Amino acid sequence: MSLEYAPLLTLDIIVDSADMTSTNCILRENKDTLIGRGTLDAMVAQRDELLSSRGFRVPARWDHSWNYKFGPTWTPEAMTENGGHPVYWYRPEEMIEETDNEGSCVEWTSQKETNNLEQNTVTMMPDIVQSGPRNFQYLDFDGTRKTLQMESNAMGGGTNSRFLIVFYVKLDPNTDANETMLLKGSNYTVNNGWSLRYDWSGSNRDLQWKVGNQTITATNVQALTTDSQIIVCGQKNNDRGTPLPFCYVYDGINAAASTTWGSSSGSVTNSNKPQIGRASFLGSDYFEGIVYELIMVEEDDTVVSAPEWDEMETLLTGYIAHKYGRTELLPDDHTYKSAIPRANIT
Repeated sequence: MSLEYAPLLTLDIIVDSADMTSTNCILRENKDTLIGRGTLDAMVAQRDELLSSRGFRVPARWDHSWNYKFGPTWTPEAMTENGGHPVYWYRPEEMIEETDNEGSCVEWTSQKETNNLEQNTVTMMPDIVQSGPRNFQYLDFDGTRKTLQMESNAMGGGTNSRFLIVFYVKLDPNTDANETMLLKGSNYTVNNGWSLRYDWSGSNRDLQWKVGNQTITATNVQALTTDSQIIVCGQKNNDRGTPLPFCYVYDGINAAASTTWGSSSGSVTNSNKPQIGRASFLGSDYFEGIVYELIMVEEDDTVVSAPEWDEMETLLTGYIAHKYGRTELLPDDHTYKSAIPRANIT
């Protein structure tokens, strides 16, 4: 049978309820022909009978969760369709291995805007490791000159710029006292770029986020030594409409940690390309740890209100937590602590 005669079957759940035993499921063919209405089990059985009678293979399972209540699972793929934000999305599925050096990452392809993270020097390529959570691969930065850099300048915006970074990472507990994870600038001390570092020089385990000349510290993030964490940082409007640097961490100990704010706006005019893994172009404080996923949202002049940035943060952290099976990292009042973030059906 040719594909042009293949039935397109859809399952609609027409009530805002988790009760799959009620007669709230409608099976349609080609979107407009009603096949039947009943319970989920009844509609799946009718679907199977229809496919079998027409000579099609019956799927092993019916994944009906995609349109349950809200639609398919939300991912950063939907972001530029809602607000026009330039988005750089680096996920484990897009880690590209160097042809002649198995296991070395030559490129981390951006899934949204074209601005890949690259490394042309073999000895500076981080390793791609296959045994990550839920079998996702990850990048291993071992503290010895492993870096990736964007192919073109981005994540600037100038004075009072607004931007967002969500970083899922695990630090090596045996690492040096100070290391830089993310950098835009010739080094982390410049006052016109940004950097994300950790400081273990004292008794605390602190994260430092610097935008322009503003440095803020998320204090005593204990789980940095033992577990993975979702780090959220950037610059956005506070409740008075002033863009300020901010940072917080979701981890196994401090899942309810509050946001740390800067006291004034930071200016990002540096033209250096953002990079992962080192504190300066001179080669110091190389990062030691594991990187799972990175999402960066650029300034958009039409989006200045805090609620929309807050919504993006909530969606992105919910997406990360559910994708990697780490919802325990989220605070109890997080919108997606239990429910997977869903995209609207259009």
